[in-house]
Amino acid sequence: MRSSHCIPAVFLILALPLLAENRLEVVKVDLSDARKNVIHAELTIPVKPGPFTLVYPKWIPGDHAPTGPIGNLAGLFMSANGRSLGWTRDPVDLYAFHVRILPGVRSLKVNLDFLAIASTAGATANASIATTEKLAILRWHVVLLYPAQAHPKEWMVQPSVRLPIGWQYASALDGAKQTDQTITFDEVTLEKLVDSPLIAGQYFRRFAIAPGVTPKHFLDIVADTPEDLVTTAEQEQALTSLVIEASALFGSHHFQHYDFLVALSGKLRKRTVIGGQEHHESSDDTGSENVFRSPAAHVSVGENLAHEYAHSWNGKYRRPIGQFPTDYQSPMNDQLLWVYEGLTEYVGVVLAARSGAITRDEFRDILAELADEIDNRSGREWKDLEDTSVSLPTLMNTGHGWDNWRRTADYYSEGALLWLEVDAKIRTLTNKKKSLDDFCRAFFGKGVDTGPEVVPYTFNQITAVLNGIARYDWNRFFQERLHSKSPHAPLDGIVRSGWTLAYSATPTKLMQLEQQESGDLNAISSAGFELSNDGTVTDVKWGSGADIAGLAPGMRILTVDAKPYSVASMRDAMDLAHETKNPIALTISNTGYERSIQLPCPEGQRYPHLQRTPGTPDLLDDIARPIASASR
Repeated sequence: MRSSHCIPAVFLILALPLLAENRLEVVKVDLSDARKNVIHAELTIPVKPGPFTLVYPKWIPGDHAPTGPIGNLAGLFMSANGRSLGWTRDPVDLYAFHVRILPGVRSLKVNLDFLAIASTAGATANASIATTEKLAILRWHVVLLYPAQAHPKEWMVQPSVRLPIGWQYASALDGAKQTDQTITFDEVTLEKLVDSPLIAGQYFRRFAIAPGVTPKHFLDIVADTPEDLVTTAEQEQALTSLVIEASALFGSHHFQHYDFLVALSGKLRKRTVIGGQEHHESSDDTGSENVFRSPAAHVSVGENLAHEYAHSWNGKYRRPIGQFPTDYQSPMNDQLLWVYEGLTEYVGVVLAARSGAITRDEFRDILAELADEIDNRSGREWKDLEDTSVSLPTLMNTGHGWDNWRRTADYYSEGALLWLEVDAKIRTLTNKKKSLDDFCRAFFGKGVDTGPEVVPYTFNQITAVLNGIARYDWNRFFQERLHSKSPHAPLDGIVRSGWTLAYSATPTKLMQLEQQESGDLNAISSAGFELSNDGTVTDVKWGSGADIAGLAPGMRILTVDAKPYSVASMRDAMDLAHETKNPIALTISNTGYERSIQLPCPEGQRYPHLQRTPGTPDLLDDIARPIASASR
């Protein structure tokens, strides 16, 4: 319903005054009620008299979609010179707020609360779930309003944060000065502030990584319990090696210092994994409470920290032109996410292997899982790789289910396979004299150290640099793979590297660890389904035996061949079905109704691994080999 007091949006756009000469916004954040899942903020914004529009950040860098969690904004009050001012939300752009500034007013005070509770799926939920009894993550964009005309590179902000008593903090922001529980930072641009999250908590640990390396690197951890702050000597050595190997790979840095910001809680991540988001001078990593102590999580830790760190070069310093808007309200173009995320996915796994965070066997097992995932994507029949990038914003608030048919963020996994192929092809074309390392150094390193800045790139610039390394028709190469509707994944990179995707009845050690920790069962490449630990169907391959039998995401398996469901009973049944060629008898529950189905599974258990091709060079071994000593 349109309010009769709303000023027409067209008039507001035409009547917006010039920004105030003073372009310093003061942002005071109070985490005192973080335990209640509430973050308070007080903003003081310079203004001029007349109609004025404030906006809440909508398109957040790194999310690639309009994920600004405005639904959790509450308690919004505006005042000036001690008098309350009324405001109206724009009826079309719900992220914009209009207020009329009275004569003589030079600053507007805004008070607001952010409710740190999950409201939707996807990145919006990730930004919202940020507090527990013992810790908090402050992603500054969730408590910000700024003038609609302000440019993030030019609008200055003076940030500060008040912590609960006894809490400590870490952030990539500079110039921290603490008075009692309040920390005030140097003035920064709005762009820098949004790019610099803060973690705080009662249980806190900080230590230097690769202390002999410049710029300085730190690992900062907050957790719900002190036990979760502990890291092993092997993990710390892997992080040191990661910094050294990344420096050798890219050849330069684009940050003054770097902080791995890690927050650990079962509220932040239900499964024993770690995930994160990239920033120029830090990563925002969240994990389950025992992520540094779980044998199953070490691969996730190694991959994720390497992935987000590599983003400082690919995604932050060099960024697709469509991911570089002039504000946080304009839509992004996600067309090149297969480079932004796909190449980083590949580089992250490679750096994890080179640093020793994962073993060579685990490196190959990860590639096998990526290949199996994409090779069994039934949605490849109708949706190509590029569209998985472009369509991302349409999927941000959808639930899980039928992801195999719908295709979601496949630009990660298929993008990684694509860049493995590029790496293998360069090595073959140049007789191993050059590799994708040379591309990363030339394109993302650019041979000079800088502070945080953004250098946008286009598709044509990518192919031009590749041609300077290994002459080839890269344009045609990428166009064929970006728009392929082949039912099978692009596996040529694995084949060119001297390996093939194969299957066996026994999961790899990596898969065994993952399944033991989660209790899940992935049978997509055999019967065509994935199950959670309680037997709930999480996905089904379109056209598979499970699909034809009537299984669908959301259903729950109650019995397997008349036995109560368990992973063990399902595996036994799959083995028996392979021997006898008889279907598995299942009892399922769907929206409160039970029925029986017959599930064909003639292939039994099938788990992916890579198999060596005799008589061929082992390029994967070359790719995973550390390069730091060789580059000195």
